[in-house]
Amino acid sequence: MKRTRTGAVLALAFLVLVGLELLTASLLYVSTQELRIAQSHSDALHARLGAASAVSRALAAWRTAAYADMRVGELRSLPAAAGTLPDGVRYAAALERLAGGLFLLRTRASLTRSSGEAASARAGFLVRGLDLALAQGALAAALTVQGAASVLASGSVDALHAQAPPPPWPDSLCPASVPAEPGAEEEDGLVRPAILAAAPARVSILPGAAVLGRPPLAAATGLERTTPLDLGPLRFEDLPAIADRIEDSTVHLQPTYSNGRCNEAAPGNWGAPLDPTGPCGAYFPLIFASGSLSVSGGAGQGVLAVQGDLTFSSDARFYGAVAVAGRLVLQRGAVVHGAARVASATQESSVGGRIDYSSCALRRALLRSPALNRPFRPASRAWVPSF
Repeated sequence: MKRTRTGAVLALAFLVLVGLELLTASLLYVSTQELRIAQSHSDALHARLGAASAVSRALAAWRTAAYADMRVGELRSLPAAAGTLPDGVRYAAALERLAGGLFLLRTRASLTRSSGEAASARAGFLVRGLDLALAQGALAAALTVQGAASVLASGSVDALHAQAPPPPWPDSLCPASVPAEPGAEEEDGLVRPAILAAAPARVSILPGAAVLGRPPLAAATGLERTTPLDLGPLRFEDLPAIADRIEDSTVHLQPTYSNGRCNEAAPGNWGAPLDPTGPCGAYFPLIFASGSLSVSGGAGQGVLAVQGDLTFSSDARFYGAVAVAGRLVLQRGAVVHGAARVASATQESSVGGRIDYSSCALRRALLRSPALNRPFRPASRAWVPSF
C-alpha cells in the first residue's frame, strides 16, 4: 500500500508540474502577443505622427507661386516635406492639384524594425492657395468701377498692351509662355476692355483722354453686389489680418536697404519696381489701409487694398493690383501698371494719370506677396482619408 501511495503522489506531482509548465507557457505566449500588439500600436501611432509631420513640413515650406503652373490632376513630390523622425520613422509628401486653388497633400510614413516588422500610415490634407485665375478674373479690365468715373483730358486707360512688360522691367521677368488670364480672348491679340462699369452711362471720357481697349468701355453685370476685391479663399475683410503692411494717412514710397538687404519694415518701403533686380525688387507686399490713403510720390509694387479713398499724386507710380472701397483719384502724371478696381457706387473717381493694364505686374504681385503666398484652410474639413 505504501508503494501505491508513493506512485500516486509522484504521478500527481508530475501532472502538477506539467500544468504549471503549460500555464507558464500560455502566460508567456499571451504576454509576448500583448507586447507585440502594444509594439504594433506604438509603431502605428509613430507612423501616423510621421504622416502628420510631413503635412506640417509641407505647410511650413508652402509657396503658392511654386505650384501655380500645376495642371489639374498633376501629382508632384515635395522634397522639402521629406525626412526622418528621431525614432526612425521616414516620411514623404506629394501634392495633387484638384481644381483651381484647391490642392490635396498626400503624405506617407513608414517604420521598419530590425525584425522585419513594419508599420505605415497615410494622411490627406486639403489646402487652398491663392487661385491666380480667379484673382485675375476679378481684375478683368484696366479699370473696374461700380459707380461714376471720369477720365480727364490728361488721363489714359490702356488695356491693349497687357502682355508687354511695364518699364523698366526686362522681358525675362514676364515670360511669354505664361498663359493668358481668364476672361481674355485671343483675336488679333489680347481682347480686353479698358473700363468695365456697372453703369457705363456714369463714366465720362473727356476730350483728349485716351481709353484704349477692346472695347474701350463695357458694361459688367453684378458689380454692385461684389466687394472691392475677393482673392479666391480670401475676402476683402480678411486682408487686414494677414496684410504685410498697414498704412494710413499719407505715405511717400521709397525702398530702404540695410546691409545690402531690403529692409521690408521701413516706412514707405513697398518694394522697388524701378530696380527690379535689386534687393527690394522681389518684395511685393500686401498693403492695407483701413481709412483713406494718399500716396504723395515715389514708386511701389504689390497688392494695395484701401477701405476709404485712395489718391495718387502726380509723381506716384504703382505696379500691381489696386482695390478701393471708396473713390480713386489719379492726379496728372500718376501711373498704375496693373489694374484698379473701385467699389464705391456713390462717389466719383477720376483718372488724370495713367492706368496701363499689365498681366505681368498683376501676376508677380499676386504670386510674390508673402501674405498671399501662404496656405489657407478650405471652408470644410481639412483632414481627409488617403489611400
